[in-house]
Amino acid sequence: MILELSLLFLTLGLMLFLWNTKPTNFPPGPRPLPIIGNLHQLGTEPHKTFMEMRKKYGDIFSLKFASYDVIVLNNYKDIKDAFAENSLSGRADFKPLRDRSGGMPRGVIFNVERGWTEQRRFALKSLRDFGFGKKSMETVVYDEINELIDTFRKTIGKPMQTQNKFNAAVLNALWTMVTGQRYSHDDPMLQDLIKRLTSSVSQSRAASAVLFFPWLYVIRNQLTMFLKYARERQESIAKTMAFVKGTVTDHQNTFQKDAAPRDFIDMYLGEMEKTTDPASSFYKEEGLKNLTITLLDLFVAGAETTSTTLSWEFLLLALNPDKQEKLHEEIKRVVGLSRLPSLNDRPSMPYTEAVINEVMRFSAMVPLAVFHSALEDMTFKGYTIPKGTLVIPNLYCAMHDPEVWKDPKVFRPERFLSEDGKTLIKNEANMPFSTGKRICLGMTLAQDELFLFTSSLFQRFQVGPDPNGEKLTVDYHCASVLLPKPHNLVLHDRIEE
Repeated sequence: MILELSLLFLTLGLMLFLWNTKPTNFPPGPRPLPIIGNLHQLGTEPHKTFMEMRKKYGDIFSLKFASYDVIVLNNYKDIKDAFAENSLSGRADFKPLRDRSGGMPRGVIFNVERGWTEQRRFALKSLRDFGFGKKSMETVVYDEINELIDTFRKTIGKPMQTQNKFNAAVLNALWTMVTGQRYSHDDPMLQDLIKRLTSSVSQSRAASAVLFFPWLYVIRNQLTMFLKYARERQESIAKTMAFVKGTVTDHQNTFQKDAAPRDFIDMYLGEMEKTTDPASSFYKEEGLKNLTITLLDLFVAGAETTSTTLSWEFLLLALNPDKQEKLHEEIKRVVGLSRLPSLNDRPSMPYTEAVINEVMRFSAMVPLAVFHSALEDMTFKGYTIPKGTLVIPNLYCAMHDPEVWKDPKVFRPERFLSEDGKTLIKNEANMPFSTGKRICLGMTLAQDELFLFTSSLFQRFQVGPDPNGEKLTVDYHCASVLLPKPHNLVLHDRIEE
């Protein structure tokens, strides 16, 4: 008995020792607990927790999430240098993400190595050829802006919640470019799709326990018949996948390889037709699987982030009416009130650009981006980073660092302007789309859309707080995206009132 107990304690002691042992020459960090590591220390706002840890452990520190070794980068220069490295362009091999794409990495967000390179390169080229910065894209966005203006005019003078008001317009624009189909903003199909996509984002967490403990994920899926939220989540994912697959099937049935492509899906099907290499991610059935996940990636990442940025923008400008008036005055001076602004007006509207940049900086809407992973053993800033280490960029810290921004909690678009206010000044620490090899592939489209929506809506409307409602705040719900908490705003029509 004594021998058995001795062996038990020896085994537990050895496990504890191994668990608390960092890789050689690893960054400093807090001591992890057995099994869970440092997950218990993250709190409800991990990005702010990391900023506090930074004060003790420095710009680069280490953590342990279950069995995963993790390093956190807080300084914007470190983030830029790290993500310029091919060795740090990997993705974590989480079971929920594998299952999302059929058992292996696919698409553009969570794909790796050759598959990621092929899919990203094709998506960038095709979307650029088909829309980015082009008149065709502008025309598509104008359709959504006009319908949104009509919707807002019906609410003039009445309290309105702007959260999710922009989803239909933004998703529709992306959907039109990708699939060639457009829906009315109140179409039940579109509304149902938006509800599912926004729900998946609002319920997600950057460091969810199911990512690091696969057995928790398996148990959750097994309990779908007992847990309502788990069942609804599974049903939502299944419906969204079925809808996207149905759209692809419709295109396959009408695709003509010798005709001009109608949209992104046609261009993708054309690439599949040309592919003869069985190892390619475009080859036959594998190509179709990648197409489905790429579409899902584009919709989830593209629609939700841009629409939430617009929600933040309306809130922040309602809280800062002086900035809103300066924005409107520039729009009126450059464009007038008789036509909608165009991308050609953009170089003459530095204050509008500064407002958009400051909204993205202040909201820091995707605070921890998407985790990276080391593809091989490497050295970074004097530290040894073993293969498989998770790398987390604290974009929130980069965009709220007092050493860089001086007054990061103040909404001040002028920080992005030259002294005479005539030139937009970019700041490398402002990285809402992340940076490096994995920078958001939809960045150009998002920037174009944000300019067109911002300039067109604030040309027409003045937005302020509900005089009979609760006081406006910049409080947010912390998911993988920072979502403004529900609030009421009141719009006034500058042209017709």
